[in-house]
Amino acid sequence: PAKSRSCASGIFIPDSYAAAIKCPEATQWKAAIKEEYQSLMENETWSLVECPRGRSPIKSRWTFDIKPGMNGEQRRFKARFVAKGFSQRPGYDFNETYASVVTHDTLRMLTSIIAAEDLEAVQMDIKTAFLYGQLAEEIYMVQPEGFVAPGQENKVCRLHKCLYGLKQASRVWGEHFTDFIKQQGLNQSVADPCLFTRTNGAEKTFLVIWVDDGIVTSTDKQVIDKFLVALGGTFKIRAYPLERFVGITINRDRKRRTIHLGQPDYIEHLVNKFQMTSCFPKSVPA
Repeated sequence: PAKSRSCASGIFIPDSYAAAIKCPEATQWKAAIKEEYQSLMENETWSLVECPRGRSPIKSRWTFDIKPGMNGEQRRFKARFVAKGFSQRPGYDFNETYASVVTHDTLRMLTSIIAAEDLEAVQMDIKTAFLYGQLAEEIYMVQPEGFVAPGQENKVCRLHKCLYGLKQASRVWGEHFTDFIKQQGLNQSVADPCLFTRTNGAEKTFLVIWVDDGIVTSTDKQVIDKFLVALGGTFKIRAYPLERFVGITINRDRKRRTIHLGQPDYIEHLVNKFQMTSCFPKSVPA
């Protein structure tokens, strides 16, 4: 049987499609797999074609994870279909690959501004973000496990959109998202390309992005609402109160104008990973 790794929730996370459909939580994993596949089909990510002579299709796999609940929601079972980008050939399957994410310095600076100026703030994530990036290169991929088209088993997927795992996927998505944000009247920072700002009279609006997760903050809540509507008109998004961002827990006290950043889940993960759950902590004189 396929090996699995455990997460802090105690649920075993399968590391293969075969393990996912046979484990005790198979019902939840199958639903997550179906949701991911439907997103791929809705975005017209690929079409089935005969593999051209001389071309070798790259392989693919399913990955799985448990996402912590946000805003009172239950934890989510997450399935993602990814390409095995390590088999891509430079100059044939990809060229430029670099893509930036917001720096931790920028993130700390922004949260301090949110606290000090009592700004309105929400966090958001963009569902299947990489699928919005149009692929320039000609790439072929084997059909996804569990969804091989009957009667077309020998065909391969000709990719039209970027897929998670492709070496250029982050860069293509970043360029696409940046163009959209600039159209909304925000200016890209020279110091950090994943920080966008806009000042309009008394209004001050900031946006930071880490791949497909972002924080939107402004002096005016209506500005945020209007921006989210525009964003939702182009991408599938979810918005939440500012509580957790890229693994960082954000505890805000608006009355006292303070924000505390922490990583309790990561600490718990490390304690479990190194089998230190039975250790007794010792205090250190300050």
